[in-house]
Amino acid sequence: ADVLVVAVQELVDLGPRTMVLNSAGDEQRQAALEDRVRQALDGIQNVPTGQAANGSGFTQICGFGMVGLALLVFMRNWLRPYIRDLYIDRVKTGLDGIGGNKGGICARFSLGNFTACFVNVHLASGQNAVAERSQHM
Repeated sequence: ADVLVVAVQELVDLGPRTMVLNSAGDEQRQAALEDRVRQALDGIQNVPTGQAANGSGFTQICGFGMVGLALLVFMRNWLRPYIRDLYIDRVKTGLDGIGGNKGGICARFSLGNFTACFVNVHLASGQNAVAERSQHM
């Protein structure tokens, strides 16, 4: 693979403080996740953060989170010069947009003539929440 996207949920224990005060995510847990992914990729090639070591290794393009969600994008070093228009965003839908316990994060970029968008969402669960999920999408 030349582009690797990792999206996880439930990265932190949810509580009132976490939902409102840490809407950008838990920096320590996010960093630990990024380190674990880099270590896993080390078996393939060395993964420098934000810099290209050689043409076959990986570079982390972005790491982004919201409360318990995380989205990481890694790319082969030789593709780095072709990436443009990187855009990342988060939308909180929990507690009428105040809490980040529900919502989504996304990363969009162009790679040459190809544009990709990756989304990680955590919405209300259950059959009774269909209308709420549809509204938040």
